[in-house]
Amino acid sequence: MSGAARTIGVVLEMIRPEFPDISVSKLRYLETEGLISPDRQQPSGYRRFSQQDIDRLLYVLRAQRDRYLPLKVIREELEAAGATHIAETVEELTDILLGDAPRARGVFITMEGMDGCGKTTQRNALLEHLRMLGWDVQVTREPGGDEIAEKIRHLVLDPVNKGMFDET
Repeated sequence: MSGAARTIGVVLEMIRPEFPDISVSKLRYLETEGLISPDRQQPSGYRRFSQQDIDRLLYVLRAQRDRYLPLKVIREELEAAGATHIAETVEELTDILLGDAPRARGVFITMEGMDGCGKTTQRNALLEHLRMLGWDVQVTREPGGDEIAEKIRHLVLDPVNKGMFDET
């Protein structure tokens, strides 16, 4: 949802399906509390909401409704995070980060560390989190990842094969 800045009335109509009881006075109150800051530099003095303003407004309203947070806590969260953009989905985050730039086909993440340091535990936690966010995640390991590679992995890591050198 990009484009020109919107008036307070247009913003209300945009968000009313999710927040049916929203009012002009509620938006003005959130502005006086420093939670939103639409542009007021118009010759008319009317508030103009950018997409960034609308995203922040939705974050505030959802934090109140879904997490039962008081406005003071929401303000502190936003200030501590230095939040300028709010993304609810992977697609929204991609739009914020990349804008109109060409999209990459994917991301490759590696986890390095010595045996027993918790790589698998951390990988599983990250895997669960990314999938919860809607990412399509493929997991592989080295050596390993497919049937033949798993056999090689078993051969290399089997302590019976003591005659094998590290360089092998």
